[in-house]
Parts: sequence; C-alpha cells; structure tokens
Amino acid sequence: MYGALNQQASWGTPLLVAGVALLLASCVMCLFTIASIRCQRYKITRRLIEREQGMVVKRVDSLDLGRVKDIELKQTLWDRMLNIGTIEVFSSDKTDPVMLIEAIPNPRPVYEKLRDAVIEISQKRGIVPLG
Repeated sequence: MYGALNQQASWGTPLLVAGVALLLASCVMCLFTIASIRCQRYKITRRLIEREQGMVVKRVDSLDLGRVKDIELKQTLWDRMLNIGTIEVFSSDKTDPVMLIEAIPNPRPVYEKLRDAVIEISQKRGIVPLG
C-alpha cells in the first residue's frame, strides 16, 4: 500500500512541473500576441492605406487604394463580443496581395469609409464596380 502511494507521489511532481511550464508558455504566447497587435498602426486616407508594424524593427508598408479589388469585414463571435474586427483588403499588389487590418475597434464604420473611398477612386479612374 505504501509503495502505491509513493509511486503516485513520484508521478505527481513531474506532472505539476509540466502543467506549470505549459501555463507559463501559454501566458508568454498570449502576451506576445497582444503586444504584436498593439504595435500595429494603420493610417487610411482617401488614396492610401499605410501599415506600420513591429516591436523591435519597424516596417512601414503602403497600398494604393486604386489597386484594391475587394474588401471584407470579418468578425468572429468573440470579436463581436469585444466589438473589434479584421478588414481583409484584396489587391493587385505584387508583394502583398492581401493586407489584413486587424483588431479594429468598432470596425463597421471603418469598413464603410474604406469601401466608399475605393469606389470613389474606381469611379474617378473610369472603372465601374459591379454590384
């Protein structure tokens, strides 16, 4: 009987250590994800979308709205509860054909303004959008 209790105790310590290590790794991953999202900045004008990202090394990328083919607003159930969303911008850009604008608070008005700006630029260039 004492042998069985002693064996259970010897298994409990490695499992506890593994559980704590897994919990710490999950917390670090979560904090890194939050920090990387918080380090992203977007600037949307009537002509361009500028994206600045990076914690240590900053990278600035821009997309001409005249190259935009389509935009989509995506919200998961969790996103809707938090009132955030992701706008996917599909373009004819060679280096970055899909630009994600992530974790936007109150995303619907941003989506609508971006959509209207794309339509306006397309009409100025003589391209009539379908639908």
